Amino acid sequence: MKNQGKRISILSLPEAREFYSIPKFTHQEREYFFTFTDEILDLAKHFNKVSNRVHFLLICGYFKVKKVSLVYGWKDIEQDYQYVANRYFPHANKQKKNIDRVTRKRLYDTLFSTTDYKRCDQNIQNSLLSELTERAAIYIDETRHLITTFPNTDKKLLLKFSMTGKFDL
Repeated sequence: MKNQGKRISILSLPEAREFYSIPKFTHQEREYFFTFTDEILDLAKHFNKVSNRVHFLLICGYFKVKKVSLVYGWKDIEQDYQYVANRYFPHANKQKKNIDRVTRKRLYDTLFSTTDYKRCDQNIQNSLLSELTERAAIYIDETRHLITTFPNTDKKLLLKFSMTGKFDL
């Protein structure tokens, strides 16, 4: 675990790339992960553009494998895009188009509305910090660092304690 300024890096760069990259599917995996319930297919119909419907289905398929919001380029998804477009929209114009971040957020928000997942916003961060503060076994050592042990693990988090009572990573 490396400290990069105010951010803690838990994963190495290759691990992070693997974690946040688009999954590479075999033909059988593609068939499996891009098979959807009627509920998901009905949600896809709410989008006006066929390209947005395809991207929504791609996001749903990728989310089955990796429970993260993926950001991707056209070259990362081209084969999957063609597969989903041909399977679900065989008579539509297969416009090859990537999506902007506003559209991506809207597609993910639609997906999240069908799951128990939600975006991590400031309220969730505050709630998480409050929960960790309550549950953690805390003590301050002589170097003015807060050492927190997470419940049910042997993992520790070292935070710098400032005189104002705030913590810096």
